[in-house]
Formats: sequence, structure tokens, C-alpha cells
Amino acid sequence: MYINLKHYPAAHSITVNTPKGPNSCENTYPLSTGKQLTSFEHSLKTDICSITFCSFGSVLRVFLDSLISTDETVIVNTAEGALRGRILSTFTGLNFYGFQGVPYAQPPVGSLRFKAPQPLAPWEGVRDALMEEGACSQPGQSNEDCLYLNVYTPQLPNETNNSPLAVMVWIHGGLFTIGSSTVAMYGPDYLVEAGVILVSFTYRLGSLGKIRYFGLVLKDQVAVLRWVQRNIAEFGGDPDNVTLFGQSSGGVCVTYHILSPLSSGLFQRAIAQSGSAINPWALSTDPNERAFRLGQSLGYNGTDRQELVDFLRSVPVGDIIDHQSQIVTEEEYVRELVVLFVPSVESEVVDGEEVFLPDHPYTMLQKGEFNNVPLITGANSRETKRMTDVTDESGWEVVANDMERFVPIELPIQRHSKDSLAITAQIEELYFGNDTDLHDLLVDYINVESDIKFVRGCQRLSLKVQAQSSQPVFVYQYFYNGTLNLDYSLGTGIMTTGAGHSDELSYLFYQYMFNQTAEPGSTDEDVLIRMVSMWTGFAKTGQKRFLQRANENQNISKQQMNPNYDGIPLEWKPLSESDHYYLKIDTHLELLTDIEQEKMSLWESIYTNYGNMW
Repeated sequence: MYINLKHYPAAHSITVNTPKGPNSCENTYPLSTGKQLTSFEHSLKTDICSITFCSFGSVLRVFLDSLISTDETVIVNTAEGALRGRILSTFTGLNFYGFQGVPYAQPPVGSLRFKAPQPLAPWEGVRDALMEEGACSQPGQSNEDCLYLNVYTPQLPNETNNSPLAVMVWIHGGLFTIGSSTVAMYGPDYLVEAGVILVSFTYRLGSLGKIRYFGLVLKDQVAVLRWVQRNIAEFGGDPDNVTLFGQSSGGVCVTYHILSPLSSGLFQRAIAQSGSAINPWALSTDPNERAFRLGQSLGYNGTDRQELVDFLRSVPVGDIIDHQSQIVTEEEYVRELVVLFVPSVESEVVDGEEVFLPDHPYTMLQKGEFNNVPLITGANSRETKRMTDVTDESGWEVVANDMERFVPIELPIQRHSKDSLAITAQIEELYFGNDTDLHDLLVDYINVESDIKFVRGCQRLSLKVQAQSSQPVFVYQYFYNGTLNLDYSLGTGIMTTGAGHSDELSYLFYQYMFNQTAEPGSTDEDVLIRMVSMWTGFAKTGQKRFLQRANENQNISKQQMNPNYDGIPLEWKPLSESDHYYLKIDTHLELLTDIEQEKMSLWESIYTNYGNMW
């Protein structure tokens, strides 16, 4: 379906209630007193906390009169019981159906805290699915009853003879610590107008998703995918045409599902945006140590894991959330890896639970032990440009005096050793060269941080999957710095060229909290149409041919951009052993090869020569 964008009217009203007190965004970071804000902490505060006002749902309620077209409701029968949803309307006037706050597992409270998601018992009568539920517990919100999903569909099966629709299941980001699936950030308008069903959901965050079973966050997501298999046909969807997509830690989760035997057969395509299971912050190699560190900060001094779990079940959830942000070590501060509670390998079966990740991601990739599905993956050109607090000479001096911070912490070498200093010299020469201007140095710093934390992991995973998979792997790098980007929406004042973390999201989702739209005839509109067309085309059919303007100076109408236009196509070629194609997404599309070849070659040589398989 062609998206005929209009100049959307302003929303009638937005009511935002942000939390106050010790759990407020203003008081959450830095993680402990007397320490400089690290880039990842700054990421949480700027790219998430400022965007989400700490959390959504019961804390942030967004009332948009323009979202709801009428007071009409509709009932759908699911395997668990009947649901009452609403008839909604996009800004262009297309009616669709919304079912919000649908439970997909029992509330993980009381004795179910730290346990895998438990199946729901069927209910009698009709359950209202009319409002979003609250976000899972995070700084600013203590809410354990949070395992809910939302379904947005342009058609139901009882009203049309059309074929079942492709389904796109969205995993929100937030560094496994914060975030939600709210329409305030992830409005379904563009996607339902393109003729797909969107399923979004909340899942356990922080230590609540990773203490007893190190992959609870991922098992919550498996429960969602199983719910989709059971029920999506009742919403007009095709359970055999499901695309899993996510961004940041959500993108990491997508790649974990590619690896996991539990997710086999639950989705047919995958899109991982700015996230990879082999990013250095995406896997915990010592989760027990971090769990006991949290327990000690709350008063448990024993060594028995079951006792620790029982103790933490007795602690108020707000105390757990407060303390999980206070246990970062000095070394973790220096190396800026402060995402403590992330997935890990499940080396043993606990209480007969299913194992999500049986081996190290790299090992599974090397052996070809993963789900063979078509994949789109990539990152933005300047991921960390809003994550840095280096804005002046004094801030730069902190970095310049410790260039060793860029040496990957997972390498088996000591700081200040000969090897560590040699790696530092290579990084400094390639990324910083002879630059002396503060702005140039800031850009250099953003580039090296972006490559370490995001770009290399995405690029490396794509090559490993391609080498073992019979399905195509498509790679992109997103460069576009448009007026819907977060620098403009948040008024950060950071106008460095290139796309920062999350900047592509406003070209896939209508973000109600910002109430900003693409101007008719603008480049923003062109990019939005291309992004939605590429992502939904891939979800529907695996489509890889997209339209490019014949001449960037020629004013081609938007009608000519629709997939039926017989114009000049651009084929997004997949990776091959000999050609590492990627799609550069900017004001126009360009097919290139070898993302940042010299820099990626440096990182490959560092990891190869200094003894770490990543």
C-alpha cells in the first residue's frame, strides 16, 4: 500500500505526568556520586530518559484525540479469551484496529519474580484491550505487572476476503534498562498504512529480567512470539509471515532470537537496527558476580544462589531498581561499560526451564547453529553523538589523558601493558590523526565510540551469518540527518552531521510525543517513504528492489515513489563472500561495498592478534 503522506494536523492535546522524587530522571544519573557521567550513562539520560520522560504507560499517559476516530469498539476471540479493542484512525484518515494492554503471560510478581513467563489461564467474558499498560520496572517506575502486548491491524478476517497480512513484531530498545512500547514513541500509523500488522510489547528490564534465569528478558519475548503464533490469525495476520525487528538492545534481542533454538519457527524474517549479540555490551560473561554484587548492596552477604534469589524476592522492587544503578565498579566506569544486566549463556538447566542461549553467540555463529532466516542489519553513521559529554576543552582533556579507554575491555590484556599501549597507538593514529581542532576531535571521538559500541558488532555479525546461512543478509548504514531526528526534536543543540542513535525511528514510527511530521515534498518525506517501503516490503515478501530518483534535481512526485511505479529501481544486493554490499541511506539511496573498510580492518586485526574470538 502506498503511503500518501499529508501535512498532518496537530494533535489536540498531550498530557504528560513525569515522576518526581528520588526515582525521577533528574536524580537517577550519574550512577553514583562523585563520578563523571560516562557516555553510556549519558546515553540513558539523553537518548532514553529525555525521550521517554523515564517511562510510559501508567506514568506517562498520552491522550491524542486525533488517534481515536470514534468510540466504536470491536471484539476478537483469542485462545485465551475474547478481547475488546478500538477502531482508531491514522492522521491520513485510514481506520485501523487497536488492541492495547493484552496480557501474554501471568504477572511476574511474588513467587513468580525472577521466573520464566508462565502461561495465562483463560478468562470468561470479554476483556477490555482499550489502553496501554504501564512500562516494566525501571528508574522512575516500579511496576512488575507489565507483561502486555499491543496489536494494530488495518483489517480483521471477518470483514474482507483479502489474504492474511504480514506481521511485524517490534522489540523496543533501552539498553535492557529502560523503555517501553508506547505509541508516544512507536506510533503504528506509517506501518498500518503500508498494510502490515504491528505487534509491540513490554518485557522485564534490568536485574528483574536477568537474576535467576539469565535470559528472562528473551524468554518474555519468546512468549510474545508464541502468542502471535496462537492468535494473530484472529487479527487478520499470517502466522507464517512474521518479521521480528528491533533497535538498540531491541536489535540485540533480534539477533539473539536468530541464535536461539527456542525461537526456531516463530518468525520468518529479521531486522536488527543498531544492535548485535556480539556488541561488547550485549553479553554478560559473569552474571553471577553481578547478581551477588546487587544482593550485597541490598544487605545479602551469603554465597548461595538460591538464597540470593529468595532474598531478592523479599526486597521491594523500587529498592532493587535504585540499587542496580549503584553497583558499577571503577573499572566499568573508566571503560564506559555500565550496562550490567544483559543476557548471558545458560550453562545449566534451572528448575527444568527451557534454555534460550546454550552457547556463546560467536561459537554458535561459527558453527552455523542459528535460525536460517533473511536478515537486514545495520547501524547509524554517528551512533554516539548524543551519548558524549565531551563538549569543551576540559571534557576533551579527560579523554585525551586516557586514550586507553578505547581498548576493548573484553580483550585478555592488562591496562597499561605493552599490548594495551600498542593498541591505543593504532586507534589514536587511525581515528584522531593530527587533528587539533576541538570540533574535529569531538567528531573523531564520536566515530571511535560508535564503531566500538555499535558498528563493528553489526558488521561482524552480518559477515558471520552470511558465511553460514543459505538466506540473504542485507546490510545498511543510516546517514540521514533530517528535521525529524532527535537533535531537532529534543533541541539538544548537537548538530554534528550524520545520524545518531535512534534517529531512524521517526522515519518508521509516528512519534506522538513530538507531534512532528514530514513536510509535503520535503526530503524528510522522501526518506520516510523509502524507509517504510523498504522495511514493510521486506516483511511482506522479502522485497529487495526499491525506487531511486532518476535525478536528484528532478522533482518526481510521491505517486511515482509507490512500488508499482515503473521507474529506475535500485536493487539492494545481499552480502556475498566476495562483495560486502551495504545500502547507504541518506537523502538518496546508494549501494556501496565495505563499510568503513580501513577502520573495520583495524578492529579485526586487534581482536585476531590479541586473543579474543569476538
